[in-house]
Amino acid sequence: MSKSKQIGTSAENHVVDYIATRGFAGAERRALFGVNDRGDITGTPGVCWQVKGGKMAESASDARVAEWMDELDDQIANSGSDHGVLIRKRSGYGAKRVGQWYAHMRMYTVYDLLHKAAALSKGGNGGCLADMSSVLSDEVVTVSAEVAVRLLSDAGYH
Repeated sequence: MSKSKQIGTSAENHVVDYIATRGFAGAERRALFGVNDRGDITGTPGVCWQVKGGKMAESASDARVAEWMDELDDQIANSGSDHGVLIRKRSGYGAKRVGQWYAHMRMYTVYDLLHKAAALSKGGNGGCLADMSSVLSDEVVTVSAEVAVRLLSDAGYH
């Protein structure tokens, strides 16, 4: 196995270990799928995950993150998922601190997850969230992996 593949596999395993203990018990690394890539992690119905590790991930430019997000959009479609998350290793944050790695999502994904989480909490209807779909774009939002996992879990994804 090449060093690059080892780095990627290691990062994927760390993310699987992290999310499996936070509501995604079925999470596991996905076998390579060829041209119709379905993401790096399976066993999380409705959610497609792409994981990037190593120095390349730590020093990725905004343009590179945008490329990875475009790839994630294809993976979401290929896997039939509702949403996708790009988890990217953060410089200085190793396997024990995966929760502080970067998590990138589209703005409309964050909106949808917040809306679903609000509706599920206390049986409410998410009333405090106005319909903002007309102003949402495909802008990328960056949060910590910890926040992304909690948001997905609170929105009913397990």
